[in-house]
This record gives sequence, structure tokens and C-alpha cells, in this order.
Amino acid sequence: PDCGWPQGGVRGQGKVAGMTDAPLAGSDRLLVDEMFSVILARRLVSLGLDCRSIADPPNLQALSDESIAEAALAEGRVLVTDNAFDFELIRERRLAEGQAMPDLIYASDHRFTRNGRFMAEMTEALFRAASEHRAAREGGVCWLE
Repeated sequence: PDCGWPQGGVRGQGKVAGMTDAPLAGSDRLLVDEMFSVILARRLVSLGLDCRSIADPPNLQALSDESIAEAALAEGRVLVTDNAFDFELIRERRLAEGQAMPDLIYASDHRFTRNGRFMAEMTEALFRAASEHRAAREGGVCWLE
């Protein structure tokens, strides 16, 4: 199966064959939380997604989860995190107060075991989710598969 990879693309560690440096039109813009290596964001960029780590300038690592949510909103990005507990509390409170909340993609350690295949599996799943706008289509929250 093509698993959502670009038409005619070839999986690998570098760029997908035929890709340009321009982000893929129509894909979600991602902000990757601190529990994931900046390498994950770099791999997604190499595949054509508009993606940044919270460690990228402007650095958001020292900020609260609430401030990270605000930054994702301000930048028009979907937040990728495995901190579902805290971000669901923030999301419920903000929505109850009529405040906007960025779309969220949750990645579970139960689904994505941190082993030798982790980076490839996570990259592929995030590429597919961003390309398919899964967070928006699933009501603002996507549980990554």
C-alpha cells in the first residue's frame, strides 16, 4: 500500500524522489512537542511538510503547555504530542470558555514503541495524518495509528 506517501515517491531517510523544497500544498502544518526528537520534524520537512519542532526558533521548550497551545494557534499549526492527559484538560477548559484550541495529534507510546523502527513508523503516520487533515476531520483530535 502507498500509506499516504507522495505519488511516485520512494521511502527512505532523505527526500522523497521528485519532491521540491516547497511544503506540500494542502497538508496540515505541524508543531512537534518536546518529547519527540527534532530529527522527527526534520524528516517530515524533508518529505515536504511544513513542520517545526518546539526546539526550533523561536524556541518554545521552556513554555507551559498552555503557551505551546497558544503558539500552535498563532502559527496555524496542528500540535503533535504524546501528552494527551494535560492537553485534553486544556482543550476541555478552553472550549468550555469559548476559547480557540489548535487541532491536536496524539501519539501513544503504546502504539509507537521507542525502538529501532520508531522514527520511520512515526514519520510515516504523521505524514499520512497531516496529508489527510485527520485532526480536523476527526473533530480537532486525532489519535495517531
